Amino acid sequence: MIDETGLGTIAEDFHIASRNSAALKQNYRAHLIHYSPEVEKLVRKAPLKIEEGNKINLPPPLKIQMSITETINRRSSGRNFSNVPITSEELSTLLYYGNAIQKNPYTKNQNYYQRNVPNSGNLGSVEVYPIILNVEGIEPGIYHFDSFSHHLDQVQLGNYSTWLFEKGFFQVEWSNSSVGFVITSAIGRLTAKYGLRGYPC
Repeated sequence: MIDETGLGTIAEDFHIASRNSAALKQNYRAHLIHYSPEVEKLVRKAPLKIEEGNKINLPPPLKIQMSITETINRRSSGRNFSNVPITSEELSTLLYYGNAIQKNPYTKNQNYYQRNVPNSGNLGSVEVYPIILNVEGIEPGIYHFDSFSHHLDQVQLGNYSTWLFEKGFFQVEWSNSSVGFVITSAIGRLTAKYGLRGYPC
């Protein structure tokens, strides 16, 4: 359906192009792609490793002992941030529970990465880049979180509060935060397995 503004047509085209047809659902070859050498190679090479640059080891994450009921009941949104820096332990905890992995044996000749969060096809397509503004013991700048080794890769030092303000649709709370998490997706990994349907994964 096209409205008078012409908006929404791209979304509709994408929906039609990416939906599963009845024939595809019954096609066994579509199932076999999960076990193709190309896809298995992508799984084995997940997550992203940055070899060069400075590495900053993170302390072990804090143990959270709170029921899911209490967690939901205590959850609230806020826009007023303190100017007190967070600790490296707190940063480590956020990163660990937000996107870390646990290496578990899957078969004798392949490693399966069990993650703390859902991950389409176990392809390691999601990467987190913390923008450090006010964290104890860590210089301000852009970092990459190595979810396998649990450390930070230093990408570029600097104060990016203004950058976060501008890229965060001019919301002041971004520039006042201790750390901003930029979440990226390796769409090429997803589309290699899922085709056009990999885009919204």
